[in-house]
Amino acid sequence: MVKKLILGLMVVMVGYLAGLIAHLYFYPQEVFPEYYQKIVKEGGEGHWVHWRHLVDHTFSDFPRPNSDTLYSYCLADLAKGPVVIEVPPIDRYWSGMCQ
Repeated sequence: MVKKLILGLMVVMVGYLAGLIAHLYFYPQEVFPEYYQKIVKEGGEGHWVHWRHLVDHTFSDFPRPNSDTLYSYCLADLAKGPVVIEVPPIDRYWSGMCQ
């Protein structure tokens, strides 16, 4: 009885992990084309897009945005060569992320 319970739990855990790995691998591939089309419409490759408004609970472009953060983004194709990003001096906190 205990062996069957342990085996059943192992099967559930393996199934859960397989689903989690599949989600982590395929989610960006499903969502990126939608974001890419939005970026092309808003400015295109190599152009910064700056949001001048804060988001609220109805925002759904990406999961869990900060409601007190202004966002900017740019799509750069590194296959065309290196990209240099120059940032002017900033007297407050800021952060950057590359994906």
